[in-house]
Order: sequence, then structure tokens, then C-alpha cells
Amino acid sequence: MNSSIVKRLGAIALIIAGLLLAVLTPAGDDSGVWRNVGVGLLIAGTVWLIRQPSAPVDANAEREETKPITLAQSPILWLPIIIIVVALSAWLLN
Repeated sequence: MNSSIVKRLGAIALIIAGLLLAVLTPAGDDSGVWRNVGVGLLIAGTVWLIRQPSAPVDANAEREETKPITLAQSPILWLPIIIIVVALSAWLLN
């Protein structure tokens, strides 16, 4: 696996861990400490992700011609259908 991909995934994992610690802290006397650690991890992961060099873009690369998607493949069509099915199933199961 490419080293830059692993570094980016590590930075994103650090950001997610920081968010989870900052938001889902256990209740108790030391919850402020957990939030501070979470915010610290969030900031460290964000700085780590920003400081990584971006991949160079090759302007001479040929683009492949792709066919446009049809209406049956469109998420604009399927997303409301999925939401309706999930809402109806949740309503019927209650």
C-alpha cells in the first residue's frame, strides 16, 4: 500500500478518534480532561492531514469517455425510495 495513503488514513483515523473523544466523553468528574484530549487529537489529526503534500495532477493525462448514468442508476431517484422504505418499515414495526 502506498505510504501517502497510509499517512492520510492515519490522520483521518486520528481526527475521528478525536471527535469521538470530544463528543462522547464518559460522564463523571474528569470529563473535561477527556474532552481536552479529544480536541487535542482532533487538532493534531487536522494539522497532520493539512501538512501532507498533495498528489501532483497530470494535465496531459487523457480522460476516458464515460457514458452518462441513466435515471435508474441515479441516486436522486433511489435515495427517496430508500428513505420511504426505511420509514415505512420503522413505522410498521412499532
